[in-house]
Amino acid sequence: MKTLLNNKTSNVVLVPTHKSYMDSILLGYIHYHYKLDYPFVCGSEAFFALSLISIIIKSTNGFYFNSSAIKNELYKSVIDSYILSLMKHNCLIEVFMEQYRSRNGKIHRPSEVLFDEIIKVYL
Repeated sequence: MKTLLNNKTSNVVLVPTHKSYMDSILLGYIHYHYKLDYPFVCGSEAFFALSLISIIIKSTNGFYFNSSAIKNELYKSVIDSYILSLMKHNCLIEVFMEQYRSRNGKIHRPSEVLFDEIIKVYL
């Protein structure tokens, strides 16, 4: 995986769950330990409301996705263009498919809107 990420010859999308924050913390540690580029994190607006996490993610070019605003053509166009630009440059993207973190340990249904946007840009 280190070779794949360092060569930047293909797109890589990491998809941790919101079952716990440990997935994201572990991915961050792996990137730090192996001196890999940090991923562009795409999460929900609520995830970015956490002050310390927000500062860290924004400093590594993270962005949030508001699934209710996707009906706005300008917002949709900006998100599509940003994801397309990241994928054209073979940037590593980390996407939380669920809209919010699980409180009971179960994995929630993924955000179909975000998944559709990434697949549409990728194809």
